[in-house]
Amino acid sequence: MPDVSVLIPAYRAEATIRDCVLSVLEGGAAVEVLVESDDGGDYPQVAGLPGVTVAATGAVRSGVGAARNRALTRARAPWVAYVDADDRVSPGYFAALLAAGGAAVARTVVEEGGVTLGEIAPAVLNFPAMAREGASFRGIVPRAACPTFVNDLSQDILHMAEVVLRCGALPVTAARYHLQLGAATVTAADDFSARVEAAYLRHIDRLQAGYAGHPALADAVAMFQAKRALNRRFTAEGAGKSYYAWVLQRE
Repeated sequence: MPDVSVLIPAYRAEATIRDCVLSVLEGGAAVEVLVESDDGGDYPQVAGLPGVTVAATGAVRSGVGAARNRALTRARAPWVAYVDADDRVSPGYFAALLAAGGAAVARTVVEEGGVTLGEIAPAVLNFPAMAREGASFRGIVPRAACPTFVNDLSQDILHMAEVVLRCGALPVTAARYHLQLGAATVTAADDFSARVEAAYLRHIDRLQAGYAGHPALADAVAMFQAKRALNRRFTAEGAGKSYYAWVLQRE
């Protein structure tokens, strides 16, 4: 039985997915790597690697959230993680996360064109830290506590907010998640700010509907309200930059 089920949606990821999967296999734990094709491809670049299965269900452009959910239904391990097909994780990534003993997250290393722009690593991941850092975080969560995913902008932040609501504040480990920014990164689009503002409001509605009565719901909502304010600052100050590049410069 694997320790961790790793969900990797793949859409036109032929150029990057092998490096991604190889980094996952060097994570220091027994993993099952669930590559979920969302473009009809069978990804022979990784299909023969140990512990890797590629599922091509016929779904095409169903979205990252839907692809992750299909992979999640196949997950057998007691822990779940998700990695994007153009990103990488540090050696020993899963060993460091598992050593925390519960749901935990990695530091976010932001890279663009082979250059590291910076590292985002709060002491602990709680709602004030999520609001302050302006970034998404990845890690592991118990399979039984793993929320399903939505197809929406900033879905990673919503997902992590749900994990914190279910598991409490999370330790930030020495593991590093290498987030790759590219020319097609959504945060570089001209209409990013307006689109993410609308997404934050939808996420607030989702939390209020799904976690009514939870003692930390107000903190989760306040986190998204703070992110709305940060997004407005980005609109005013971040001309010509991607959101992450601006966040790191601000830090």
